[in-house]
Amino acid sequence: MLDAWHTQEIKEVFHALDTSEKGLHTDEAARRLKDSGLNVLPEAKAENLALLFLRQFKSPLIYVLLGAGAIVFAMGQIADGAIIVAVLILNSIVGTVQEGRAQNTIRALKTFVETNAEVVRGDKEFIVPDKEVVEGDIVILQEGEKIPADARIILSHSLTVDEASLTGESVPVAKSSEPLFEPNLSPSEQVNMVFKGTYIVAGNGKAVVVATGSRTVIGRIAEEVAGSVAEIPLATNIRYLSRLIIIVVFGVSAFLFVFGMAAGYSAERMFTTAVALAVSAIPEGLPIKERIGEKTSSGRGARPSARHRH
Repeated sequence: MLDAWHTQEIKEVFHALDTSEKGLHTDEAARRLKDSGLNVLPEAKAENLALLFLRQFKSPLIYVLLGAGAIVFAMGQIADGAIIVAVLILNSIVGTVQEGRAQNTIRALKTFVETNAEVVRGDKEFIVPDKEVVEGDIVILQEGEKIPADARIILSHSLTVDEASLTGESVPVAKSSEPLFEPNLSPSEQVNMVFKGTYIVAGNGKAVVVATGSRTVIGRIAEEVAGSVAEIPLATNIRYLSRLIIIVVFGVSAFLFVFGMAAGYSAERMFTTAVALAVSAIPEGLPIKERIGEKTSSGRGARPSARHRH
């Protein structure tokens, strides 16, 4: 099947997709939907609360507090150990609530942006959920609507599209149906194409769908970044600060322990004091901020680039 759709004449696109201006027959559209799957973007699975809670313990600072708590319990200091455990649990609850809210916001936003698409099938117009749009569908493009899939324009009446969500370009793009002859064009340069997730700001037209779901430009970007994390200065700085605090706290606690022993205090008393100092010196909110920094890094990794090719 063709890939550089913007270089093809409309009749060649119709031939490659086995469709026409009258659109697909409804039975053929149903078959293609079954074969290719829903027209939705790939997304990470939401984690349940138990996993979110356990993941809050993934921090060097938490490891220090866990170790301190275990030692204090082993020394018989039940009250002090219980305080450390309470701090850990509270920290994890707060972190879980924050990450859970973020997941709920993403799910709510995804539901909010879901819309319908107007398609031509069997020479008749239908309104279908955009997730049921398939390759070869003829979609009717109207001002104010969201583009349901990547499509080659076959008719344009002053059609203008806002592609900022995909390419980062703030200026809307005027679209036409004429073929282009340069194969290596970025999405922002393919003026005879429209792309999933962008918006029509003026005019109207028709287009034939050439890619849906993960096969769209934005779908391929989503797949590429699904397993990657782009490091940002915030996450790096928080991680560095965490390690620096651990080193300083251990150093000061060790010095206090040795100094107290030299001054004649008992080893048990000085060890309890050193542990108490270590626990109190660690900012209780820093592990949460460390998790937030990691989450922000993941979000930055998902930003689309105008240089992705179709």
